Amino acid sequence: MLVLAIRVWQLKNGINNGGNIMELVLGVTRALLAAVGGYFVNKGFADQGTVDAVIGALIVILTSGWSVWSKIKAKKK
Repeated sequence: MLVLAIRVWQLKNGINNGGNIMELVLGVTRALLAAVGGYFVNKGFADQGTVDAVIGALIVILTSGWSVWSKIKAKKK
C-alpha cells in the first residue's frame, strides 16, 4: 500500500512538473496488478508464474497502446 501511495504522489508531481508520465502510470499499474495477482495466488486461483505472465502481457499491451495513441495524437498536431 505504501508503494501505491508513493506512486500516486509521484504521478501527481510528475504531471505538475512535466515528468515522464508513462513511466509513472506503468509503475502504478504494475503495483495494482501485483496486488491483485498476489490476492489470486494467496487464494489459490493461480500460481505465481501465471500471474507474472499475465502482468507482463498486460504491461506490454498498455505500453503498445500508449505508443500508438501518442503517435496518432502527435500527427494530429
